[in-house]
Amino acid sequence: MTEPARYAITLPGCHGPHTPATVVIVHRTEARGPGRFPVYVDDTGLFRVQIVGGVAQPLVGTDSHGQRCLHALPLPPCASRQPSHMGPLAAL
Repeated sequence: MTEPARYAITLPGCHGPHTPATVVIVHRTEARGPGRFPVYVDDTGLFRVQIVGGVAQPLVGTDSHGQRCLHALPLPPCASRQPSHMGPLAAL
């Protein structure tokens, strides 16, 4: 089974549960992470995760607000790339 080409990753607010969450769109790369899972990155190349069983696991050097397991929602492929940083969920 082929892995989805892109995911929406939800990051909790940095200052607790009352801070709006942030959604980051990541795209599959040819790179492989630990366990040989595909590496997904945002458009900046700074936010890097691997997806295992629907859970995004941030790779070393990725600011994930201290979280090691993040919700990953597979997205359908698109013809044009959207900005990878979607902002607070409230703005969606």
